[in-house]
Amino acid sequence: MSDAQGVALFQLARRPSPGQVLEIGSFCGKATLFLALGCKQQGGSVTHTVDPHKAISDGGKEQYAQNFQPRVRGTLQDFQDTLDASGLRALVDVHISTSEEARQRLREQMFKLVFIDGSHDYLDVLLDYYMWKDAILPGGYLVFHDSNFDSVAQVIADHLDHKRFRADGIIGNGGWAMTMWCRQE
Repeated sequence: MSDAQGVALFQLARRPSPGQVLEIGSFCGKATLFLALGCKQQGGSVTHTVDPHKAISDGGKEQYAQNFQPRVRGTLQDFQDTLDASGLRALVDVHISTSEEARQRLREQMFKLVFIDGSHDYLDVLLDYYMWKDAILPGGYLVFHDSNFDSVAQVIADHLDHKRFRADGIIGNGGWAMTMWCRQE
């Protein structure tokens, strides 16, 4: 995640609108900090993070170190360390679970921002989109990170409801682009 993408998430999270913020795929917490800071500035929103934090050896997905080697352990300790160092833990509701499990717990919750950056496997991205798209408030945002990855781009092209969601910007290029979609009233 680039700093410009983080600032965009901060700006979306700090908008003075009702609803909470949801992050699917928190990894070690960089995006979480931008989201939580936005919630803090807004004065009351909470960032819900959803990630099983499992190492690949334990059935996790996409848990790679900076050298692109599979992580020996999951990301939970690194994520918690990031939250503790930031002083923002009180603004983050951590769900150590899959997206499906979290959706059951948060089925009544509506969000002003849903940030999808979990597993980039096509079926996982598709599942995240369909599980959470109806939980976005009118005027709220659906944001895909890594939206130029083939799997993410295919979900956007083939499944995103373009009558319900209007393109509102792209930050970055290549595989690490981030696209923002505003839910229409």
